[in-house]
Amino acid sequence: MSGAIKFSLPNNGDLIIGQSFLFTVTLLSDNGIDNNSSIIFYNSKNITVPSDAIFLTLDQDKKKAMATVTLTVLNSISENEEIYFSVKTSLSGIQSQTLQSTAKTIDFRSLELVVDDVFLPMPISFNNSQIGTISTKVHAIIRDESGRVLSGVPVFIKSNAIGELEEVIVYANDKETEVNVQKFGDYDGFFVNSDEKGKVEFYIAPRESLPLVIELSSAIPNSTDFVFAQNSIFIVVDNIKDYQQPLEVITAIDGNLTSEGESKFWVDISPCKDYEIGYFLLFLVNKEYKYYTRILDKDKNRPCLMELPYFIFQKNELSKLSYIVIQSNGDILAKSSPMDITYRGRPNKPWQDVNRVYEPCQVYTSFDVLLEQDDHINNQKIANHSHNPDDAGLFVRITGTNDNSDATKAKLGSEIILNLYINSKNRTITQPFKHRIPYQPDEPGGKTATLTFNIPYNLLDNNWAFPYHGGEIFFDYQIGDDNDRNVTYGGIWSGFIVTP
Repeated sequence: MSGAIKFSLPNNGDLIIGQSFLFTVTLLSDNGIDNNSSIIFYNSKNITVPSDAIFLTLDQDKKKAMATVTLTVLNSISENEEIYFSVKTSLSGIQSQTLQSTAKTIDFRSLELVVDDVFLPMPISFNNSQIGTISTKVHAIIRDESGRVLSGVPVFIKSNAIGELEEVIVYANDKETEVNVQKFGDYDGFFVNSDEKGKVEFYIAPRESLPLVIELSSAIPNSTDFVFAQNSIFIVVDNIKDYQQPLEVITAIDGNLTSEGESKFWVDISPCKDYEIGYFLLFLVNKEYKYYTRILDKDKNRPCLMELPYFIFQKNELSKLSYIVIQSNGDILAKSSPMDITYRGRPNKPWQDVNRVYEPCQVYTSFDVLLEQDDHINNQKIANHSHNPDDAGLFVRITGTNDNSDATKAKLGSEIILNLYINSKNRTITQPFKHRIPYQPDEPGGKTATLTFNIPYNLLDNNWAFPYHGGEIFFDYQIGDDNDRNVTYGGIWSGFIVTP
């Protein structure tokens, strides 16, 4: 007899200290496999494996057999210790196989799943031939506590409500291989292995035209708590023919909406007497999904008022703003007629109404001299640019920490978006920069690490003064985009600039 043993995990991958996971052994044979065939685990290190023989479940043609067991990495081992075990079969002619892995810690923040398409509108008529034509990609990059990507790690994915995953198809990253939903402990879910670049990737596709709201979360069982995905997935079947009255944008004047520096605006979604806590409101611009919020509390004084972010609009373009009310089970309760609105923009300054939890960045001249708040930037202070990396006329530094008791600094490994705003007589500049704070402290045994942004000279040069004052320059930073529900902001650094 000839054949092979295959594992559900890659060889020479990573496993998380203490984690438990489902492990599948597949036996392939050119000839029929005996009904009483079994596998045995042996020669194991730093991982618990079954001590008894495990009988296989055969396919109909008896040329393929499988067994799934739970394995657990020991809690007592240290990072980078080796993990291995071997598997042999009772069948003759099939060689045993050994799987080797490396013990790792994990940055639990890296488990947060990103949903590419939150809104999946479904046609009322939908048949089996269309399955897979509507889907959304869900993904994350798994990293250890030093920021290195982890390959081969089995990550467990579940839905917040029992039975939801049975209503959809989960595809692997090839968009063709169906991933089976299995029972693991108290949960129904599935495992996805991170690839060689640390990526966990799968697709959610509706099976039929049925409404559904899916809230995914991910975990390394026995090692981390569950981490909710950034967004829910809304599978929406629009069979509502009656429209409610358009919402009202409270601060709009003659259909024009302008921010005075605030990041959000108020709308009135009356009538809303039938809306309950837990319902979702999905907002659309020109019939395209842009944003959702959830009713978590009903203010008796203003039950129908909601805040929306300005980023859902394109500046100076006519927008038709409407909304859909979706119950927790995915059914549409109501939808509104569109309201015409034109967004006229915002001041070229940092948002004035967001909660800024971190300390401001520090700004340095091209000679690496610290600039204080409200300092003046002139030609002399940016003159050393040609001797600096990236032709930098200024340096901006942000300090991160691994000290959980220090809430004034961003955490090590955080991806930072630094925003530059310049308002001068002849130029208006808005420029974001994106980099990650190092995962490791600057000094061995230390708690902080410094991220430096090099601000190009060409953005700073040729900014003229206004008739009675210099130009304005601002820096602020954030973790997450403005449309990220968990975005956090740093303080504002402000000054003046005259560089004619």
